[in-house]
Amino acid sequence: MLNDITAAVRWSQAGAGYPFNPTFNTAVSGYSKGARIPNSRLDGFWLNTTDGNSVNPENTTSALTGWVPSRFYGATAITGLSGSSITLTTLQAGRERITLSGALTANINLIVPAWRKNWAIINNCSGAFSVTVKTASGTGVAVHAGTLAYVLRDGANVTSD
Repeated sequence: MLNDITAAVRWSQAGAGYPFNPTFNTAVSGYSKGARIPNSRLDGFWLNTTDGNSVNPENTTSALTGWVPSRFYGATAITGLSGSSITLTTLQAGRERITLSGALTANINLIVPAWRKNWAIINNCSGAFSVTVKTASGTGVAVHAGTLAYVLRDGANVTSD
């Protein structure tokens, strides 16, 4: 038992952490406000903004969870786009650079979570159509094929930076 305890202390002292754990979450009645945990890929962190948060920060719907991205590394590549809108997972949207590729056959939407966050959107798609970056219920910014746009979520909508 002491070996397990000291291994956990060494792990923590080395700067490591533990991704969201439903069992631990239940045992502590939810993560406390200010808790910082690594994401499931171990290349970024989630910061908890609500006390007693029992929601997993990573979901596929871009729903708000009380967790916000903090220091994600790398870029998200969304490939194979054509004529259908796409909703980013919270893990995909946590990165600051999002690269899009595919052959657009219609204007589409890229749905992002309603966080206060900046993104660099690189639209490498072909076709005479655009991708509008927006939240599920707000307005957005159209990013035309072959362009780079800096966008931000201002609390209500996605706007140009």
